[in-house]
Amino acid sequence: MNSINFKAVHISNPKIQVLNSKGEYEDKVVTIAKRNPYSQLDYNSLLDIAALWGDVKPNYVQSMLHHSDIIKDDEKRDVYFLTEQTENLRKILPEKVLGVVEVTKHKEFSKINFIQTKPDCAYASDTRTYKKVGWKMLEMVESLYGKHKIYLNAVRKAIPFYLKYGFKITYEKCTNPHMVLNRMH
Repeated sequence: MNSINFKAVHISNPKIQVLNSKGEYEDKVVTIAKRNPYSQLDYNSLLDIAALWGDVKPNYVQSMLHHSDIIKDDEKRDVYFLTEQTENLRKILPEKVLGVVEVTKHKEFSKINFIQTKPDCAYASDTRTYKKVGWKMLEMVESLYGKHKIYLNAVRKAIPFYLKYGFKITYEKCTNPHMVLNRMH
């Protein structure tokens, strides 16, 4: 008898940094989980995250709601949550989610369609509560999809972050420059 698991799939437990009451950053174990596209609970979690982060412009989580279940021309899109939740992934708690990323896998390359962190996790923020959220999501994408090149289109203010991670600009004469990570494993 086959059973279908209707919860997010646990991927890993990386460490990020969180600001403590002394004003210092300390390690915190978090969870990266893959969204189950057949789970209404996971869809509702994305919906709630989009609402919680609604003041962030652009709000990429809203775009993930509309794109993540589309499969065309043999491409597959996957959505991953980075969350403070470490157990009971049956329902991803939106208030615990620190970052979300959507990746499309093609035969010869992969593309990060959208990556977004909770507003108080943003790389450019001077008052970050959390650090290494975006970095850990990129490490996860690279570990799962890095056998080929990984592409993304970066908003201008995020370019320094991606360059620091190892991406290179491949085309800049557009609103969101194209970038590539080409570290073969």
